Amino acid sequence: MSRWDAEIATMRAIKDRIAQGDGENLWRHEPPRLGAPENALVAVEAALGVRLHADYRTFLTRCDGWSAVFQENDLFGTAELLGEALLDARELVSYLEPNVVEELDGITPTSVIPIAMSATSIDVFVSPVLQGCQTSTVIWLAGSEVERFDNFADYFGAMVRYNEEEARDLLGN
Repeated sequence: MSRWDAEIATMRAIKDRIAQGDGENLWRHEPPRLGAPENALVAVEAALGVRLHADYRTFLTRCDGWSAVFQENDLFGTAELLGEALLDARELVSYLEPNVVEELDGITPTSVIPIAMSATSIDVFVSPVLQGCQTSTVIWLAGSEVERFDNFADYFGAMVRYNEEEARDLLGN
């Protein structure tokens, strides 16, 4: 079992606990998608003109996206990176105020790869692109920077922890 298989299994167990405790149907409860085939990853890289970071790319081979991975935030897979979701996420980045763009070293909609986005709010998670390669950094934006993760594994780990907190709140333990 790979590291990602274990992380995905942990997240899935926590998400199952949230579903059990969500008597008011606050959140969508969807399983992770199966991993992406290599040809889908090659298609994404060709369409974006960017080499995906190895950690994110490896994750996608184990889980090709996850709707509602945390509350209403959808973790992108190859379908989103090749479709409307990419454009929607980049549009959210385009709405950043000039001072925020300056604080983020001139980030633009095309200088990032969106990796997740809220279905109901302005939250978007992006990785900057430098010299044709996705960097390891993941930035959570909601009008300004909310949180920064050194790499995709740290981002995913934070989503696991946030879901664990949600499960504790719903189940009271």
